[in-house]
Amino acid sequence: PPTQDQIESALALCDFNNAGLDFENKVLTKINDKTKLDLSGLVKGVCADAVAKILKDAGHTSGYVNIGGSSLNLIKVSSLGIRHPEKAGESLLSVNTENYSDLSVSTSGDYERFYVDKDGNRYTHLINPFTGKTASTGISSATIIGIDGGLGDALTTALCLCEYSVAKTNNPLITLANKIITEYPDCMIFIVYKNQQTKLVLTNKTLNEHFTINDQSYSVVNI
Repeated sequence: PPTQDQIESALALCDFNNAGLDFENKVLTKINDKTKLDLSGLVKGVCADAVAKILKDAGHTSGYVNIGGSSLNLIKVSSLGIRHPEKAGESLLSVNTENYSDLSVSTSGDYERFYVDKDGNRYTHLINPFTGKTASTGISSATIIGIDGGLGDALTTALCLCEYSVAKTNNPLITLANKIITEYPDCMIFIVYKNQQTKLVLTNKTLNEHFTINDQSYSVVNI
């Protein structure tokens, strides 16, 4: 891993003040030459929605667009499996989508892209923008269904970076999730959290009505 000095040097460049955005003319200006803009956290969702529009305009009425497994657009499918973070190839949840169409689905998680060093330390690709270090919140994955794909990709990443504690009634994860639900009341949110003692699925939907759970070691918490 990088040294603390290297992290602090990089963090100095991670600031929106290093770029100027002209909304009216849609122009982005780089103020600091060393700053880079990385769109990988949301561009797959934008592309999935764009490809789905092309297919629907061509007359397709069912199917889905899958880009990288984490950004989808459900043109029309009856159900959707949310991947199990501990068991490759298996679904932790099955979400009922038969009454929906044209849904964007975004998932962020730490179960696919990570590195474990010789001492057993685990480093994921999700970086805390305040510390510059890998995220270690206990959130295995966050999925949002039913909002714009690009926005969903960004928000699921943000959810994965939020702290959550079973013992707390007020914490950053629940605060952000409730803001999303307030802004987009029809969306579906599924957050998978685990620590050494607890395995949870936090959601705004109802078990056995909107979704089923395939691993009974996980408990459901409504938000």
